[in-house]
Amino acid sequence: MIDICDGIIMPGGYRIYNFYEYVVKIAIEKNMPVLGTCLGMQVLAKVDNGFNCLEKNETNINHVQKGVKYAHKVKILNDTLLKDITNKDEIEVNSKHNYHVLKVNNFKASAYSEDGLIEAIELPGKDFVIGVQWHPEKMIDYDENANKLFDQFIFECLKNKKTKHQSA
Repeated sequence: MIDICDGIIMPGGYRIYNFYEYVVKIAIEKNMPVLGTCLGMQVLAKVDNGFNCLEKNETNINHVQKGVKYAHKVKILNDTLLKDITNKDEIEVNSKHNYHVLKVNNFKASAYSEDGLIEAIELPGKDFVIGVQWHPEKMIDYDENANKLFDQFIFECLKNKKTKHQSA
């Protein structure tokens, strides 16, 4: 089933199921575009670390703000795909997560919240494997950076589809 996909979106949620990890591992092996949002980013980190590397949020920022357009700012690091996509040093994001990623190994943290939590990760050496702790899908109607992220994901999916058809 994964082979018929041109890319994978790992959405948010409340529980990491084993098959999420399986899908992510296969997609990464195949260099498929992967976009993880909120829990989806946490799945990417779990696959990277080989264990659950999450911790309950206990900082000065309330990271669980449902129905709020922008909850806090995120600092984007240089030399990252996320920086290339947004062309910004800092963006505002929504926030609805109770847990955060403590660390990454093979992935690279590409953005941090003002309180120092990892807010985005990406996998160097792959065309497009990005996880963001926020919910860009909820921001499509009003946020250019959310649209840029999805536009790039779709572009990478179309590129992957073309590559699969040329090699078939």
